[in-house]
Amino acid sequence: MKYTFYWVGNSTTGNFGDVLTPKLLDYFGVDYDWTRGSNYNAMCIGSIARHAKKGTIVLGSGFMSMKNPIDIDADWRFVRGPRSKAKLLQAGGTTSDVVGDPALLLPMFCDESKKKYDVGIIPHISQYKWAKEKYPNYHVINLKTKNALSKAKEITEGWTNEDRYYLNQRVPEEGLQTKFKQKKIIDFAQEFYELSKKGLEKRNRLSKTGEFNESIHMKELENNLEIGCSPADCLINKFNNHWGQSIKPIYQDLIF
Repeated sequence: MKYTFYWVGNSTTGNFGDVLTPKLLDYFGVDYDWTRGSNYNAMCIGSIARHAKKGTIVLGSGFMSMKNPIDIDADWRFVRGPRSKAKLLQAGGTTSDVVGDPALLLPMFCDESKKKYDVGIIPHISQYKWAKEKYPNYHVINLKTKNALSKAKEITEGWTNEDRYYLNQRVPEEGLQTKFKQKKIIDFAQEFYELSKKGLEKRNRLSKTGEFNESIHMKELENNLEIGCSPADCLINKFNNHWGQSIKPIYQDLIF
């Protein structure tokens, strides 16, 4: 049977749930179409349960608020959390004992990423700005997907002329280890690197042989980030250590 799933955005520019839903359905081999209109019969990830209607199969969707409208005649297979379940039962609806966000299945089809932060806070997208201000010392994750330019603007949001002057003065001396806004420059460099790499992979311009795309040119930068120093940092380290603060070895080690 082919299902028509409802979600709000599309699979590339929507929010996190919009992006994950088709990946989850593809992983489990579901035959489906997608719509943001009114002709649908299934829904999955997201705070979209208020859109469920008679005949709609609900697979883990949740409510944004206890005040959201509800149609108890939908096919409530399971809902996202205990509050959504309580709302449904209070309205006279029925559902299974299963409760959980389908996004919990993410590890089944996504590779584990490298841990960068001790604590990460994931607020609802409507509360992102509030959480960012409330917890300035923690990494607050924005699950609304954006293009690279918007994400870069988000990272640099609030940087002042004084900040740029500080970086201009300190980075030439301290390199990627320069402390800035309770982080180090290498942390920002890692974020921008990942943005760039994803952009190149998405553009997917292949070599003549078709063996690799443009992201291969970022390999050296990736190595720099892994060892925590830029090419200039590496030269300074050589100058202060292996070269004994002499520039003569440069004509042997770096001759082209």
